[in-house]
Amino acid sequence: MRKMVKEGAAALAVACLISLAGCATSEVQPSRDEVVRYDPHAAERRAMQRRLEERGAVERPAERPVERAPEPRTISRGGCAVNAPAGMTVQQLAFPTGSVDSSGLLVSYVTPRQVRVGSDFDYEIHACNLTSGTLQNVIVTNTSFSNLELVSSNPQATAGPGGYSWNLGDLGPNATQVIRVRGRARSAGQLAAGCVTASYNNSLCATTEVVQPALAITKIITPQDILICQNATMTITVSNPGTGAAENVRVVDNLPAGLTADGQAAINQEIGTLGPGESRTLTFALSAAQAQAYENVASASAAGIDQVSSDRVPLTVRTPQLTINAECSGSGLIGRNVVCRFVVTNTGNGPSTDTVITAPTPSGSQFVSADNGGVNQGGNVVWTLGNLNAGESRTVVMTNRVMSAGNVVCSATVNGSCNTSATNQCNLTIQGVPDIGTLVTDDDGVVVVGNDHTYRVEVANQGQVALTNVRMVVTMPQGMTFVSSPLGRDIGGNKVEFNFGNVPAGQRPISTFVVRSSVDGELLVIGETTCNELKTPIRDDELTVFIQPGE
Repeated sequence: MRKMVKEGAAALAVACLISLAGCATSEVQPSRDEVVRYDPHAAERRAMQRRLEERGAVERPAERPVERAPEPRTISRGGCAVNAPAGMTVQQLAFPTGSVDSSGLLVSYVTPRQVRVGSDFDYEIHACNLTSGTLQNVIVTNTSFSNLELVSSNPQATAGPGGYSWNLGDLGPNATQVIRVRGRARSAGQLAAGCVTASYNNSLCATTEVVQPALAITKIITPQDILICQNATMTITVSNPGTGAAENVRVVDNLPAGLTADGQAAINQEIGTLGPGESRTLTFALSAAQAQAYENVASASAAGIDQVSSDRVPLTVRTPQLTINAECSGSGLIGRNVVCRFVVTNTGNGPSTDTVITAPTPSGSQFVSADNGGVNQGGNVVWTLGNLNAGESRTVVMTNRVMSAGNVVCSATVNGSCNTSATNQCNLTIQGVPDIGTLVTDDDGVVVVGNDHTYRVEVANQGQVALTNVRMVVTMPQGMTFVSSPLGRDIGGNKVEFNFGNVPAGQRPISTFVVRSSVDGELLVIGETTCNELKTPIRDDELTVFIQPGE
């Protein structure tokens, strides 16, 4: 009798397990691979079956194969994978249609096949997004609890009438959320872990992005201090620091008078559309017509955006201005050294670079020396001064030896950056030492009274300069008369004048005159020569003896 009761209890336990599985599989039945045919009371039932067969109470059944304990396995369905440990059963349902092809959510219920009274056991509920979009407000509910005490769950469950629910929020594309539950059976018998339902509430929402494009502009000039002959580089950068596209962006820069950018007096350029975070840079070459300080701003505008301006950017334009002054000593002597001094000054407000002085060697002179590194190059003395700052002066000296008298010109030209140049000169009067040699002579020392007799006169410029207004006057003694001369003329008072005019240095003009004497004896002819360059007349005498005929 006790054996029959024991058999009946085992049969009741099997019926409870079948009832637990029945609730969750009401819509989707697991496959044969998913249901594990393992019975822990199989050995006991087989022993009872043998005893009954031995007594003849029941007919011996055909021999059945030995059942093995199930192995862990992975079940994949609709791209959702569930790992089922050994001894666990997996039951699945797709919501809302029951088919994974037309549903958005697959719920897998992973439960143990058998539990003990009063002992904790674990089961899982898997919620898997079957779609490539986000499921919103996903809620899983475990209802129809019977003989089950919920110990804990992760995430935390919310108790409600007839069961518990889990609000999983949004479930990303193809994502899976696992609910891990720990429960306890209150008493022996059938344990209903409940049925699982799931829902999600997707909404079709339209989102309009609200953007706010903006403009910013910067203006840079480099360098900000230039010479009139130089160019500066101006860059204007327009950027959009906002969150939307700035359309029809335009840059305007009305340059100050006298300043041009790439030859234009104003910049008015459209640069199109600037996306968020995008910038555009414009580059120009600035040139100035005159030296002064300039300053202005650039501005940018776009459709629907207020105009913005850059900071005021200054540009200073300077110019060098060179002057040169030539200084001479005034006069000098032939064969002596003379000095030419040149003073160069930058009277502008900018530096003069590559400053060079060039002075030709004066005509009729020889180069002797130059200070400050001056070099004689092909008849010119050249000084390379380099940089000459605004207000700065430099002095250079050239020494020459003058070989002829007259006016000597000392001139020089200075050149520097920005095509600045200047020329100046001074004059030197070079004087030579005058000297003159004179001669009054004849070839015959004894002359017969009454015969013609010829005298020769000479004037030699033995000095360094030309002699001007050279004049010789010959005085004849009493008894001697002037007959003729190619150059001389009788000026009365028994005098003959020879006017030689200007006699250059080294010249020796010669002339003659013919006389007769009416008396005998020693007669002395006296010549006296004068010129503008000598204060003292030069005297030259010639003595001739005249005799009576027949002596």
